[in-house]
This record gives sequence, structure tokens and C-alpha cells, in this order.
Amino acid sequence: MRRSYLVICVVLLFAINLTAGDFEFSVKSGTGIQGANLGYKLSEKFSLYSGFDVIGLAADLNREETNENTYGHTDDLTTYKRIKKSEIEGSASLVIPRIGVKYKFSDKKLQPYVYTDICKSFAFVDMSDTYESWTWRNGVLTDYDKDKKEISTEQEAIENFLGFWGINLGFGTEYLITESLGVTGEFGFRMLFASSDTTENSEQGYDDGYYKSEYQDEWDTELGAAFKFTTTSVGIVFHF
Repeated sequence: MRRSYLVICVVLLFAINLTAGDFEFSVKSGTGIQGANLGYKLSEKFSLYSGFDVIGLAADLNREETNENTYGHTDDLTTYKRIKKSEIEGSASLVIPRIGVKYKFSDKKLQPYVYTDICKSFAFVDMSDTYESWTWRNGVLTDYDKDKKEISTEQEAIENFLGFWGINLGFGTEYLITESLGVTGEFGFRMLFASSDTTENSEQGYDDGYYKSEYQDEWDTELGAAFKFTTTSVGIVFHF
């Protein structure tokens, strides 16, 4: 921890002594989103920037099913009970490159600005399904089964869906501590457009040399959605 504080202090002291130029680098953290930007001044008020955001997602789905049955003669009944549990675990990492423009209304120490950018998400999804079952007869455990498998079809569909395009609009303010170092606060409005198109096939057949049959099934699934939400963030800007 002390080493981390020392590194941060060295970076800040170095940035304070830099001479301000045409480039700026910023890091920010906000509502579930962490990101970084690299910008270039086109004029005193206009700048072009590119950057990326990183989002982490995780979800669990648990399902439990219980079956109970009693059968046999009235003087010799058998009780049967079975419990089945399924747990689907999923996680996703989204890397979202962006490119946009920013306009500053002032070149003083307090610099309000507006910005807009477009983005494209690249998703990396990991999903698995863990299945367990227990069987009792007359109160005695007679069978236990456990299996874990990767979910490839659903995983591919989710990756396609999370590979969205987006537009970001917002405003913020930068306060210059020195010519080379500033702090920012931003409020933005994002619109994301996602879609997914998956195809599943099933083939069955029978051929005994005398009789032959073939069955082919195909399922096409299309999904589209639009998301609109606001974001807030704070950050540090280095001018060089």
C-alpha cells in the first residue's frame, strides 16, 4: 500500500512540473465504469480524443426441483424422493473503445466543456452450468450425480448481444491545479444499441438399407434492444 501511495505521489509531482502542450491523458472512474482517454488539441477549445471503458458483469441463476412419490401395497409402501439442483454462473468483461470530440467554453483555470463520442463494445463471456441430483428410497440415499459443463450456444448469443454500438453525450468541468494537471467531473447520457442473431440446427436420420428417413430442424433467433442511461464520473487529467 505504501509503495502505491509513493508511485502516485511521484507521478503527480512529475506531472506538476511538465510543460503543458497539445496532448492530454485522463483516467476516470464512475458508476460501474472505469476508463481512460488520450486527447489531442485541434485548437484552444476543440480537441479530438480516443479512449476505452471497461465494465465487469456477473450473474447467477439457481434452480431447485423436488419430486416425492409413495407407491406399493398398503402394508409395504415405498417412499421415493429426488432433489435436482442447477446453478448457472456467468461473467462478462466488456472492453469499449471510443472516439469523440470535446469543446471547452473557457481556457481559464475552471473549464466547463461538452463532449460526444461513439463506441463499440467487445464482450468476453464465460458461462457454466453445474447440475446435482440426490435420490432417496425409504429415507436411504441411493444415488448421487454431479456434472458441470460449459454453455457454448448461450454464451455465443450473449457475446453477440453485448457487442453493441453506442453514442455518448455529456458535459463536465475541469479544474486546472497547474498547467499540467487537472481534475474533472462529468455527467453523461448514453444510448446503446444491441442485437443478436443466432442459428441452431438439429439433424436426425435412420437408414437400415431398406428404409431411410432424414429430419432437419433449424431455429433462427433475432433479438434487438436499445438502452438509455446516465453516467457520472470523476477523473485526473495530465497535459503534456
